Amino acid sequence: MEHKNLQLAAVVKLSFALVAVDMIYCDFKAAANLNITNMQTLGFYEG
Repeated sequence: MEHKNLQLAAVVKLSFALVAVDMIYCDFKAAANLNITNMQTLGFYEG
C-alpha cells in the first residue's frame, strides 16, 4: 500500500510541475508576443 501512495505522490508532483512549466511558458510566450508587437509599432521589427 505504501508503494502505491508514493507512486501517487510522484504523479501529483509531476502534474503540478507540468502545470507550472506550462504557465511559465505561456507567460513567456505572451511577453515575447508583446515585445514583437511593440517593436512592430515602433518600426524596429519587420515580419
